[in-house]
Amino acid sequence: MSGTEQNRRIVDFLHVLDDRAVARQVLMRHEQFIRMGHRPVLICATRDASAESWIPEGAEVVELGIGRGRTVNALRRLVVALRAIRPDVLFAQHTGPNRAAILARMIGRIDTPVIVSECTHYSTFGWDHRAIRNRMTAALYPHADRVVGVSARVVDDLVAHFPAIAGRTAVIPPAGPDPAALEALCAPVPDHPWYHDDVRPTLLCSVANLVPRKGQETLVEALPLIREAAGDVRLVLVGRPDDEGFVARLHARAAELGVGDHVWLAGYRDNPFPFLSRSDLFVFASHTEGCPTVITEAQACGVAVVACDCPGGVAEAVEQGKSGVLVPLERPDSMAEAVVRVLRDSVLRGELIASGRERASGTTPRRVAEAHLALAEACIAERRAGRRRAG
Repeated sequence: MSGTEQNRRIVDFLHVLDDRAVARQVLMRHEQFIRMGHRPVLICATRDASAESWIPEGAEVVELGIGRGRTVNALRRLVVALRAIRPDVLFAQHTGPNRAAILARMIGRIDTPVIVSECTHYSTFGWDHRAIRNRMTAALYPHADRVVGVSARVVDDLVAHFPAIAGRTAVIPPAGPDPAALEALCAPVPDHPWYHDDVRPTLLCSVANLVPRKGQETLVEALPLIREAAGDVRLVLVGRPDDEGFVARLHARAAELGVGDHVWLAGYRDNPFPFLSRSDLFVFASHTEGCPTVITEAQACGVAVVACDCPGGVAEAVEQGKSGVLVPLERPDSMAEAVVRVLRDSVLRGELIASGRERASGTTPRRVAEAHLALAEACIAERRAGRRRAG
């Protein structure tokens, strides 16, 4: 090994270095690793200009230059990079990079612990070529030193599909915001009249890419019921319009239900905190999730959460009746009932806010980085012990 416990050479491998959630999580960890005196390197198959403002000072990035094709196409270049870097530990993110990282260690005969990470709920995520993916994952994941899931439900689901990984898993939730940076993140006022009117309406906010599996249609369909019971309530949907047909459907459905003027599709914002912090309630209706970071972000901002209890880790981020309220999936009537109850009950809302803030305080970038380091040290120690036994 090339490092010491105080100066580890830590590599993360992911496909696209961009400004989406997986890459942001890795970059936040690397910022913490640098502050702790370690030497992280981020290896990516390709790099997008949108990531540049997120890369921390002093971070090292190696781009393999294969574009957005299949991650396995980067295998040879990944082996070369790992031999040059000689990392103490290799983390990989998401199924394609995970499998490539395991193969690279095998092919390159590199004696480095490999820790693979899953941020989706495997069985309910809309994978392409599922049968091939299942066979490849079943063959390779048992060769990882650890398989990390962002929630216990994610790990349990993986073990059910791939029993050979049982006993070699870990749960590390995604990081929420840095408490020291939160005030500055929340400071800008959103560029919309609803945030500048003298008499501000009650605002519901949801942050997620605009695609069917994120479930924003449930929120639009719940809004007329909410307004009927709770008055002038409006819905702000912040998210990247990844599916133009779905975006058009949301606009059409809102108009059909008579709430077209009360739904704002705010588009993608690299800083969602001004919207989160100024909302009266955060609402989330995804159909499947690993463990959504945005729920932690809303809780850190002191906003109560109502979310659909979808497959995955939402129920771990939102403990029913304590750090939020869970409702059945794809039930606008249940969503509306819960929203109205929380809006009307100031005592309940205060309890949800307090508990949510407490939960978010346990998933700061520093704590999540420390959890990754502790897992890395355990895997490094196991490999050393294995070599001694073999010798």
